[in-house]
Amino acid sequence: MRIALCDDVYHEIEDIEKYLVANKEDVDYFQNGEALIEAYEKQHQRYDVVFLDLEIKSEKEGFQIADALKSIDETVLIVFVTSHRQYVYESFKCSPVWFLCKPVEKDDLEKAYHHIKFLLSQHKQTFSFTDSHQNVRLRCDEILYFEAQDHEIIIHKKDGTTQSFRLTMKELEEQLSENFCRVHASYIVNMQYVTRIARESEDSRQEVVTLEYSSQPIPVSRRYKPHLNEAFLYFKERELRG
Repeated sequence: MRIALCDDVYHEIEDIEKYLVANKEDVDYFQNGEALIEAYEKQHQRYDVVFLDLEIKSEKEGFQIADALKSIDETVLIVFVTSHRQYVYESFKCSPVWFLCKPVEKDDLEKAYHHIKFLLSQHKQTFSFTDSHQNVRLRCDEILYFEAQDHEIIIHKKDGTTQSFRLTMKELEEQLSENFCRVHASYIVNMQYVTRIARESEDSRQEVVTLEYSSQPIPVSRRYKPHLNEAFLYFKERELRG
């Protein structure tokens, strides 16, 4: 995972960095909140987790930095690090995933780390994308299918709404879980909602996928038909196994 450490006193957070690096995590250090926010806004950096000192000497205080990060990327996980336990209850308004008190004990850090790993494992059931420099996360079960159109990817959702972002279909495929299957040069469907694969009509040779919650038939190309058949059988067997 990608992790940012933000503290104006490096030696107070050095042990956290060593622990994370030892666990082969990708860690960046920021001495103030402005540098971290600039990395988000101007360099479009994104982190899974930010360890943030609440008493950081910066133009913005710790809570303000957390709010700014959440406004850019609502999916980022915040861990507050502080020398003052009285901030614990006040910190709840920023929805941190953990609170570490300085000096940080190894046992506490390990608990925080394992909790973060658990939360991120749950996020594998989600899909994230950047829309106008904001990171958006959707649950996979909200998505019916993806459609490539005019250099954009359109997400068709279960509730009938759509969202769009820029990415190639190849790049999108690499990001998706096995719940999704490409059926055409322009379409990737959520196998969870596939109810039928058949010809569009008796007179047509064009095969289409029918999806639950959608009246729009999705065309299937010859190139992707074998993989679709395998995926369909796999999902039906998985449903039967419960």
